[in-house]
Amino acid sequence: MARTANLAELELSALSQVIAVLGMRSMYGASALDLLERAEHLARSLGRELEATVYLYSRWAAHSRSLAADRSRVLARRLLEQGETSSDPLVRAYGRQTWGLQRFSDGHMDEAFSHLSEAGRILTTRVARREEDPVWYDLRLLMLAKLAEATAMHRDVDAARSLFDTLEATGDDPFTITVWAAHAAKAEAVIGDPVRALRVAERGIAADPHFSFAYHGVYLRLVRCWALALTGGDPAGAAERARRLIATHLVDPTQSCVSVFYGHLGEMWLVAGALDKAAAALDQADACLDLYDQRYGEGLLLLLRARLLHARGESVAEVRAVADRARTVSAERGTHLFARRAEEFLATLDDPPAVH
Repeated sequence: MARTANLAELELSALSQVIAVLGMRSMYGASALDLLERAEHLARSLGRELEATVYLYSRWAAHSRSLAADRSRVLARRLLEQGETSSDPLVRAYGRQTWGLQRFSDGHMDEAFSHLSEAGRILTTRVARREEDPVWYDLRLLMLAKLAEATAMHRDVDAARSLFDTLEATGDDPFTITVWAAHAAKAEAVIGDPVRALRVAERGIAADPHFSFAYHGVYLRLVRCWALALTGGDPAGAAERARRLIATHLVDPTQSCVSVFYGHLGEMWLVAGALDKAAAALDQADACLDLYDQRYGEGLLLLLRARLLHARGESVAEVRAVADRARTVSAERGTHLFARRAEEFLATLDDPPAVH
């Protein structure tokens, strides 16, 4: 109605509310792309550069989360270049933030961590309540969460957990708790700590028991399956539940992190002793890696492949070669968490000392 009446400010206000609701449910999926583009156009026509940048960032996020890599890279580059020519420090920070997240997805963690850290120093200075600026509020939550994930994967697990503590303290509403828990649980899963992962996932699920925030909720439920498989008495049952969740929520349409969660599924089957199923899950992980080019988890997938080969009784030389590749790939890309995990696994392959 506002658009028909040519009331740009009122239309933009309405769009902001609609986009925020859609974002909670689907993280700015396909249903919001046209609205985001329209909101960006309106904001620019009203001279609101920062607001237009936020909507462009949201559109980038939608493409990124649906693994439309070519489109997301174009928008990320546009945001970076826009920021470099802007006099607004927040617009510059958004450019750095987006490029950092894109490099995170592409698997270049050194560059990602550098850009995200720089952006975070600026973006955290602006605080707004959800009722004042719902889109900004939600994006700030996601910014803090991704910086924490990048910090863990780059090398500093303790600093990442401290950032997650800061995010947890942001608010006690169900959406804020769900965002915190989903990202913290994913981080604990790649760190390899099922006890912490389970505790965080359970709290997040309790905050949204009806699965209202589907995008985040599926990751919480998948991490809970992984943690139960590694700590509970029915790893095969947990793996089967995870398999169904992936098939239902991550592959049609395809969602971000699908290759890593196929990797987690492979680890669950490995713990259950179902080695053929573990191999099939890792094959699916590799296929998604090649198809969608989201490579931040490649080192972890190589490490899991080495563990599978070891469980199958393959030669130590073959196992060592794959694990060493996991370490090398991870170190070269700055994913030092996976490099360290690969080193720890390699240490278990050392021959016992000779007895004299």
